[in-house]
Amino acid sequence: MLSTENPKTTICLYTSLFILYIGVLIFLIFGIIYLIKDYELAKECNNSNLWIYVLVSLILSCFNLKFKTNDEKSKGFASIINLVLLAIINLSLCIWGGLELFQYSHSCTDLYQSHLWIIGLISFILQLILCTICFISPFILLCFIYIHENNQETIIQNDIHVHTFEDLKWDITIKSRKLDTINSM
Repeated sequence: MLSTENPKTTICLYTSLFILYIGVLIFLIFGIIYLIKDYELAKECNNSNLWIYVLVSLILSCFNLKFKTNDEKSKGFASIINLVLLAIINLSLCIWGGLELFQYSHSCTDLYQSHLWIIGLISFILQLILCTICFISPFILLCFIYIHENNQETIIQNDIHVHTFEDLKWDITIKSRKLDTINSM
């Protein structure tokens, strides 16, 4: 998977992944803490489902949808399907979160100024970023797949050499002249 030719690159990549993992873990822990702490506050606000939105966002952030295929040609398209489904889920959550954060929670001042609202806002921003990435990535992947397939066809076309009988006869004549020249020396 990773090239071990440059250990600095490998160390940098694993360190970045570790920091990302720790950041997600901290976000989930604080999300759960504020869900518990602000439950009564959210329960008092009948107009808002912010608590439920944060709970669903935290739960769905732990899941990873993945469609697998054994067919080599379909792996690129399976990745595109995964990205599109992830984008649809995050877009749905983003719309719901936007409504909860910016429309319904303003009716409850205490909820609007709570830690639960901040966790909801962070979830909303992360879902918006992930949604944008997931909607742009399939187009980039399709371009790479198209370029890769065209390059493969070009390589195959360049490897096929069509020889006619005249070419073969001319080639034999040149080789026999070379042999005559070498023998005469």
